[in-house]
Amino acid sequence: MSNVAKEGLLCLSWSCIQRLRIFVVTIRSRISLLLVLLGLLQQTYPIAIMDPSSTAISGAPSNAGSKIIVCGLNPALQKRLTLQSEKSLIEGNVHRIESMSEGVGGKGQDVAVALVKSCGLLPRHLKLLQFVGSNDDSTSTRFLELLAEKLNAQSVDENHNGGPVCTIRSDGKLRTCTTILSRNGLEATELVEPSCEVNEENFERLMKCQEDRGHVGAICVMGSMPPGCPTDAYARLIRSTLEKNPNALCLIDSLVGLEQIFEVLKSRSSSTDRSVLKINLAELRNLVIGKGNHRALEMIANIKIENDISLISVEEVETLSKAFVYAFGGMSRIGVGNLLLTNGRYPANIVNLQAIDNDRNGFRCKSISIDVPELCGKNKALFPIGAGDAVAAGTLLAWNYLDSSRKKEKSEKKLNPLILDFDTFLMHALDKTSTSILPLERAFEFGLACGSASCLIEENSEFLIDDVLSFLQ
Repeated sequence: MSNVAKEGLLCLSWSCIQRLRIFVVTIRSRISLLLVLLGLLQQTYPIAIMDPSSTAISGAPSNAGSKIIVCGLNPALQKRLTLQSEKSLIEGNVHRIESMSEGVGGKGQDVAVALVKSCGLLPRHLKLLQFVGSNDDSTSTRFLELLAEKLNAQSVDENHNGGPVCTIRSDGKLRTCTTILSRNGLEATELVEPSCEVNEENFERLMKCQEDRGHVGAICVMGSMPPGCPTDAYARLIRSTLEKNPNALCLIDSLVGLEQIFEVLKSRSSSTDRSVLKINLAELRNLVIGKGNHRALEMIANIKIENDISLISVEEVETLSKAFVYAFGGMSRIGVGNLLLTNGRYPANIVNLQAIDNDRNGFRCKSISIDVPELCGKNKALFPIGAGDAVAAGTLLAWNYLDSSRKKEKSEKKLNPLILDFDTFLMHALDKTSTSILPLERAFEFGLACGSASCLIEENSEFLIDDVLSFLQ
């Protein structure tokens, strides 16, 4: 080899070494920058370290340390009995049971379990409010053991109210809800025992416990209340939360004390768009009928949803929603800006109620239909108990997440991925939802996928990550 060739080879080698050094330095600097960003993200959205075999979302957001309050005042011990036969119950016949299991019941409890166990919310960012039976009640003791296991808590009894649950013991026995399932899971019969009664002293203790909650990003009220609760119990709990957290999101999935709840929500300075009522169409129609407003009754006279609820049109949904407003006395008395209307396996609707300026009771009503994921092709037994609560949990978590993201980037048009946990399930899932810039619409779509996924799991309101993702594709 000539000297010229050797010198050329040496120069080429030296050049390659220099480029390699520059490449290594660049990679090291980018890794350092990434570690810094990860540190900032971890401070803003602490990552939940999950077991690899867990079904929960890894790294679910905490919304900057804020809590989600779940008012589930009427829990139950859930029993599931599966029949040997694929046929449904026949009155007067003897039915043999193939299997029996126990679990956590109650709408608020279903939401809490879905948030923590399936969505990966850190327990310290949850506050579940509930009443149970007396210290001598074995049903209450068993229920609290099961709930503590679901929420990954050492204990959720009254002497551990500093944790994710505020439990108030009352006199009497906790109710049991028994679900009787056909073998193929297509038929479910519910037997619900009466709740034990609470008194004013029990409720005042719950209010005091709820006050020690820290910053709250969202609150939801779920289901019925036990006898003895004040009729405005939910309204008082919401008012107490909003006094210190006026911009907290509010999701109502209850028909108890709506007038008092609306009065509280209307009194806050922030927009009614930060409050929603989640209800199924049949319940909404019955609610309108029960109010007895003549104008509202005339509007819905031709809407027949009992025969085939799937046939209801978007126009009829809007008419039913307008009738709801009139039934409660007009927009001046409605404390929510949106209705989340579910319809079983048929399309759901999100209805926006917008007041007209300078018109006390004038309003506009616009409905958007959202398809519900198809379950018929899954070839699995279905377990619908708690699916609506999974919808509420998924919607509330995603709404809170997106709302917090918008605040941090000060933009209403797009999400800034730098303020999110870049590897979280929730961000990937929301990327698969609609392109709407409205956080609530995207959150509701996500919640509906969670509800459908929960039908594939026997335990109330629980679901698998892969199922949610598959429904959102």
